[in-house]
Amino acid sequence: MYYTYVLLSLRDKEFYIGYTNDVSKRFKDHAYGKTPSTIARRPFELIYYEAHLSKKDALRRESYFKSTKGRVTFKQPVDPMLIADKNKRDDWIKNKNMRAFNFYKGLDTYEEVDIVIDSPVSFEEVYKDALDVSEKGLRFKVISPKYFVKMKKSSGRDKDLDDIKKLKMVRKDI
Repeated sequence: MYYTYVLLSLRDKEFYIGYTNDVSKRFKDHAYGKTPSTIARRPFELIYYEAHLSKKDALRRESYFKSTKGRVTFKQPVDPMLIADKNKRDDWIKNKNMRAFNFYKGLDTYEEVDIVIDSPVSFEEVYKDALDVSEKGLRFKVISPKYFVKMKKSSGRDKDLDDIKKLKMVRKDI
């Protein structure tokens, strides 16, 4: 059995991606400074790993995670309090084409919440059409599919346009 794994450096908040046939031993090697390429970046947190039947598959997955497209699988931790900083929000909008700040529960779940920081439609307009949702005793408003698609289209990003295609596959009213 082979494994592809992702470590998060708690020092520089960067990811280290590798493969091994023994995750526990390899993590200890990184943690105790036995790996020259990561010694200065300790301590680490193992944030993800997956098993593969062959070394070839593990290497292929490692290459994918190291690619530009694959790296977005692992989201960079950012202090959520920075949302309150208008200059920081403006920087994200201008330099990263960011429209929403994403909070997620973990890599093994699809539980996510987006906080919109730049919208092509007014809050008042979206709020009138918002859906009422209740989950685990909490009640809140969620953007309607119509405005969700409008916001995704406005970004022009490939990922957002792909999200629209996927949404249309499950929702015929869009």
